Amino acid sequence: MCVDVLVFCFLVDMYQKISREKKQCAIELLSVGVKPKSAAKVYGISYRTLRRAKKNLRDHGNVEGIQKKRGPRPSIGDALTEVPFLPYLSNEM
Repeated sequence: MCVDVLVFCFLVDMYQKISREKKQCAIELLSVGVKPKSAAKVYGISYRTLRRAKKNLRDHGNVEGIQKKRGPRPSIGDALTEVPFLPYLSNEM
């Protein structure tokens, strides 16, 4: 019973989103001269998260990076705006 509760608490804490402010503050510590592992520890984020945020800031100008588009792709593109008329399907022949 106790182990299940600990595992649940660990999973809940593990998947919480890290705020943008935490990432930015940790990167500011790096600019002052603090080592990356120490800066990550101060703000309670992993060293890998700090590396990703730094890379996203360098590549995209934002610590979050580019947001991926979600959802299905559209089935009809811009090229297919009208349905062509097919006379051989009509019964008026």
